Amino acid sequence: VLIKNCLFFCSLSFYEGFGLSPIEVLQYKKPCLLSNTGIWKSYNQENKFIINNLHSSEEIYRKALKIINNNIASDNDFLDLLNFIKNFSWPKMAQEYFKLYENCLNR
Repeated sequence: VLIKNCLFFCSLSFYEGFGLSPIEVLQYKKPCLLSNTGIWKSYNQENKFIINNLHSSEEIYRKALKIINNNIASDNDFLDLLNFIKNFSWPKMAQEYFKLYENCLNR
């Protein structure tokens, strides 16, 4: 209910192991303001939803304001993020863990 009704999601951390919360939010087609850490570092392109300098309150403010004031649904940066998260899914993650455990057991 919270994700479905939010204006946008903000996940600004200096360390992010993977980033499951933003992926879940993006699957609901909600905009996210993200740190350039974890999997988002591998995104590797300039994007109005990714904060490159977490020490810059100006960058955070500017990008949050753009999210609030713009129609995100047709935004190319947003559509690119939605395409990027297609690389990450629960079934794919479960399959990778299964292979990892299988390899450990077969050693």
